[in-house]
Amino acid sequence: MKKLHSTSRPVLPGDGPNSNPTGVRITPKRILWAVVVLVAFSFMMLNRETVEVSFLFLDFRMSQWLLLLLTFVLGGVLGYIMSSWRSRDGRARDDD
Repeated sequence: MKKLHSTSRPVLPGDGPNSNPTGVRITPKRILWAVVVLVAFSFMMLNRETVEVSFLFLDFRMSQWLLLLLTFVLGGVLGYIMSSWRSRDGRARDDD
């Protein structure tokens, strides 16, 4: 009979000759995020010029990529707020 040493660990479902020793799994979601990050980095490098922005009474200069990034983030935040506001408003009507 084979003796187990105190330093041995139990065999896990992912163990074997084809297992990943780093413990990091490559999933489609991670591949998609890597592609998004690479596209975003390329976008930033291609749009590094400075543009002049006039908004209401403000006039300033900033990088074009930063302006577009802020616009996309602001749109996402406003969209999230509006969708949660609508869903809350819809539930309130259903309760009446």
